[in-house]
Amino acid sequence: MFGYWGNGYASEALKAVSDYLLNDRQYYLVECSCNELNTQSSKVMLKAGFKKDGYIANRRLNKDGTYSGVEYYSKTK
Repeated sequence: MFGYWGNGYASEALKAVSDYLLNDRQYYLVECSCNELNTQSSKVMLKAGFKKDGYIANRRLNKDGTYSGVEYYSKTK
């Protein structure tokens, strides 16, 4: 495994950027999404304070020619 994975850096960075956008730049909403197969990204978003808003099936084409769904997340003040 690589030295930086699993240390919480991604969720810390996502939290800092989203908090900056919501608080300093006065955005109402910050959104993000990921492939349903990317469970690590889902964990990062949840840990950064985002909530899962929805899911759309068969939205993204995978390298093997199959399709995966997309999970959508958002964060507000």
